[in-house]
Amino acid sequence: MAEAFRSSIPIPTFNGDNYDFWSIKMKTYFCAQNLWDVVNDGYTNPDDISTLTSAQKKELKENHQKDSLALLSLQMSLTNTYFPRIMGVKTAKEVWDKLKEEFYGSNKVRTCRLQTLRRNFENLKMKESETAKDYYSRIDEIVNQLKSYGDDVPEKKVVGKILITCTEKYDPIIAAIEESKDINELTAAELMGSLEAHEKRLERRYEMEIENAFQSKLNMRFQKSKEVFVKEKVIKRKIVGLKETEGNLFYASKKNVSEKKLDTWYLDSGCSNHMTKDEIIFYSLDKINTKIKIGNGNFIEATGKGTIVVDTKKGKRYINEVLLVPTIDQNLLSVGQMMEK
Repeated sequence: MAEAFRSSIPIPTFNGDNYDFWSIKMKTYFCAQNLWDVVNDGYTNPDDISTLTSAQKKELKENHQKDSLALLSLQMSLTNTYFPRIMGVKTAKEVWDKLKEEFYGSNKVRTCRLQTLRRNFENLKMKESETAKDYYSRIDEIVNQLKSYGDDVPEKKVVGKILITCTEKYDPIIAAIEESKDINELTAAELMGSLEAHEKRLERRYEMEIENAFQSKLNMRFQKSKEVFVKEKVIKRKIVGLKETEGNLFYASKKNVSEKKLDTWYLDSGCSNHMTKDEIIFYSLDKINTKIKIGNGNFIEATGKGTIVVDTKKGKRYINEVLLVPTIDQNLLSVGQMMEK
């Protein structure tokens, strides 16, 4: 049972990088295999085995087997680049201590690394384009490295670091947190939850501002079209050769160039479809490729079909199936199409 359990656990691989993380994983691995004592403390191999009792001989044999298994695990964990450095070492403890000395460093080296990590932690600041989650990941990485060198960082210090180094867009939520909560009792997880919720609110507000800006632009463009609706009978247009729709073709009327107003929408009882040349006013737009027949028998091309939206006293109204016709002289609202809808 124990052997099957051992064989089912993959051994962490060490390629010379991130010794701190690898050593933590290996320690957990050895503890799970009941091998950590022989790796950490080693065992005594007496010079004269004949003087040992039967119980002592049995214990020595068990220690020898555990040491061999731990040594094999360490050998298998190293890539071929680093295996030659320990291939002549006879016990698991000797291998463990040798790797620790080389990659973890002497007391002087560890002190220097610890000071560097502390400095990095103190200098951390959130970037303008960074999310709260990404910033916390950077903080957490350095905190874990500090802990691997024996420098325990209290959660209160992490919380304080986040509160004073977030960008200005988090000021309202941070002020609310400081007013309503005991900072000394606040966990990093609770703080991150509040910051991420604030981010979502800002995203929704930004989306609404974009939509309102788009709607304002549409309102300006449609201001004159409202007058056209009110004075429908007054507007007289010269319509040339209006015909019924044939097959997949659309029809448009042709107006004198001197009369065209690109910011005005005209009611047209003859054209088969709503049409505009202004791509920017579309709320949604699909690319198409079709032909429109005008009064003189020529064809012009429609390159898109989509929806525009306008504000009315009764709320937003969507005008669907509007054709994008880059070469048309004016914006047309088809009376027939509106009656169908």
